[in-house]
Amino acid sequence: MKLRSGALLIGLSIVLVSLACSTETIKEVPVDRIVTRDVIKEVPVEKIVEVEKTVIQTVEVEKPVEVIREVVREVQVPGKTVVVEVEKEVVRTVEVEKPVIVTQILVATPTAVPVGAGPSGELRIAEADIAFPNVIPCKFAYNPMINIFQWSILDFVYYFGFEDPGINLMGLGESWSYNPDQTVLTWNIRKGVEFDGGWGEVKAQDWEWSWNQQHCEGTLHSNIFISGSYTKKTNVVDDYTIEFHQTEPNLLYFEKFTGISGFAIFSKNKFDTLGEQKADRNLSAGTGPFKLVKWNPGDEIVTEARPDHYRKVPEYMNVRILEIPEAATQVAALMAREIDVADLAPTEAGRAEATGINILKVLGDGNNHIIYQGRFCYGPQGVLDDKGNPVPDRPGYDPSKPWVGSCDPDSQEWENARKVRTAVGLALDRQSILDTIQGGFGRLPLQTPYLYGAALNRYGPMAEARGLDWKLPPYDPAAARALLAEAGYPNGFDVTMRVTTGSHPNAVEMGEAIVTMLKDVGINVSIEVLTYTGNRPAVVNRERGDWWLQSGSGEPPQAFITNPVEIWALRRNPEAAFNTGFELPQAVALSKAGQGCTTQECVDEARIAMYDWWTHDQGYTQVLLAWGAMGLNPDKIAAWPQPLGLGQTGTRFYTEYVQKPR
Repeated sequence: MKLRSGALLIGLSIVLVSLACSTETIKEVPVDRIVTRDVIKEVPVEKIVEVEKTVIQTVEVEKPVEVIREVVREVQVPGKTVVVEVEKEVVRTVEVEKPVIVTQILVATPTAVPVGAGPSGELRIAEADIAFPNVIPCKFAYNPMINIFQWSILDFVYYFGFEDPGINLMGLGESWSYNPDQTVLTWNIRKGVEFDGGWGEVKAQDWEWSWNQQHCEGTLHSNIFISGSYTKKTNVVDDYTIEFHQTEPNLLYFEKFTGISGFAIFSKNKFDTLGEQKADRNLSAGTGPFKLVKWNPGDEIVTEARPDHYRKVPEYMNVRILEIPEAATQVAALMAREIDVADLAPTEAGRAEATGINILKVLGDGNNHIIYQGRFCYGPQGVLDDKGNPVPDRPGYDPSKPWVGSCDPDSQEWENARKVRTAVGLALDRQSILDTIQGGFGRLPLQTPYLYGAALNRYGPMAEARGLDWKLPPYDPAAARALLAEAGYPNGFDVTMRVTTGSHPNAVEMGEAIVTMLKDVGINVSIEVLTYTGNRPAVVNRERGDWWLQSGSGEPPQAFITNPVEIWALRRNPEAAFNTGFELPQAVALSKAGQGCTTQECVDEARIAMYDWWTHDQGYTQVLLAWGAMGLNPDKIAAWPQPLGLGQTGTRFYTEYVQKPR
C-alpha cells in the first residue's frame, strides 16, 4: 500500500516539474468572459490498519496533494468575438475513513512445533457430544464405541489400511485362519501388549471373557446378534490362541472383529478385581496408543500417549476432547486457535480458510436420510424372530400412522404407507439443499438407502447393467400431493421429526429446509433437536414411532465382504440391542441370504437383491450424500493420514497419526 502512495506522489511531482519548466505562450484576443472553475475531488487510497490483535480494518486514507492544471480552448464565435475558457482543476486528496468488509484476518506465521524423542504437547479437539466411555463389554453402547475406539483408547483386532480396502494393518490380532468347512475361526494373539494401568498382558482369556460378557442380560452393546446367534462356543487353546466355533458358516461373522460396532477387548483381571460397578467407572485398562485419564461429564475427555505402544507412538502427549455442541461456536473457537480440530459446515470452510485454517476434505459420502420408525413387524403380529423366539410388544408400533400402515405386504394398508413414504421423497428439492446448505459439497443419492461411498460406486453400475431403476425421481410436489391423496391423506398429516446433532454440522438447517418443503404438500413437520446420546435410549427400547433425520458426513462404507451394511443398517434383528425403528422379516431374510457366501460374487448378488427391495419399499427417504470438511490448526498439524477401517474416516479420530509441523 505504501508503494502505491509513493508512486502516486512521484507521478504528481513530475507533472509539477513539467509545468514549471514549460514555455508559456500568451495570446491576447478579445474576450467576452473568462471562466475559472475549481473542481475538488476525493481520491480514495487504501490503507490497511491493524487493530485489536488479529482483526484488520480497511480504510481509505491519503495525504493532501494539490495539482493545478490549465486547459485553454479557443472557440470561433461570429462577430469576431473569441471566448477563451480557462479551466483550472484543483485535484486535492482528502483524508477519509470508510470501514469496508473485512476480507482477511491477519495471523501469525505458523511456528514449527519441535518434535522430540517422544510424545509432547497437547492437541485440542471439538466434539458436539461426549458420551461416557463405558469400559466393560456389556455396557458398550454405540457412542462409547465411537469414542473409545476412535480416540485410540482401545485397539481393534484388525484394521483396513490407509488406501487399500483390504486388511493390511493388524492390531491385537496377529493372524487368523479358518478350518476347511469355515465353522472354526482361530486367532493368534499379539504377544506383549499390556493393558494400561498395570492390569497385565492381553491374553486369550481376556478375548474369551470379553466376547461372551458382551452378551450379558440387559446388554447395551449395539450389534451383537451375529456374534451371539452364530457362536456355538469359544475355546482358549493357550494364552495366545483362541478359537471361535460357529453354528454354521457365516461370512459376516469375521466382520465383528473390527469396526465401531465390533469386538472390544477388555481386562478380565480388572473386572474380577474391582467388580462390575467399580470396573465400569474406572478409566484404565485400555490397549490403544492413548490411555484415558480424565472424563468430565458434558465438558471434556483427556487422553495421554503411551510412549511404548506396539503399533504407533503418538507425537502429542495429550489430546483434550472438548464438548462444544454448537457448530458455530466450534468454528469460532477454531479460528481463534482455542481448539485445533473441528468439523466444519462446508459453507463455513471458506471463512475458516481465510484465517489460515487448513481444510481437509473428509473421505467418502455422508448418508443423510429420513428413517420411518414404528414398523415393528415381528411382535405385534405374533411372529417369532428368526431364531423362533417370541418378540415382546413394541411401544412404538402404531399401524394407524400414515407411514406404518400394515405389516402384511399384500395388504392395501402396506401399499398406502409405501405411497406416503414415496411422496415425501418427491416433495424434497434435494438440489436446493445441496446448493444452499451444503454449498455444493456433496452429491445426490440414488433412491436406495445406505448406498453411498465405495458401495455406491460398486453397486450403482451393477444395478444399471441389470436394468434396475434405482435413480432418484425428480422434484415433483404435484406428484407428491397426488400420491398422498391416493393413500388416503389428501390434506396431509402431522408428524414429529427428530434431528440428532453431532454427526453433521448442518443437520438442523437441513431439517428446517425439509420442514418447509413438506409443508408445501400438506405434511406438517415439527422438529425435535437432541444429541445422538439423548435419542438413543428411546430407540433401544423401541419406543419411537415417528421420523428420524439421521445425518452424517464423510463416511465411506466398504463395498466388499467386510463391514457389511446389512448388519448395521438394513437388518436390525429383533434380538439386537439397538434398533432404528423397524423390524421387518423381509429385510432380515434378504440380508441373511449373503451370510453363507464364500465369494465376493455371491455377496454382490445378495446385496443387489437386498438393495432393490429397499429401493421399492422406501423405508428410508434419501436426502443427500454430504461430503465432510474438517478444519485443522496448521500451527499444530502438518498432516493427518487415517486408516479406512471404521467406515468413518477423517472425522477427528486416530490422533496417533497426527504429524506435527517440522
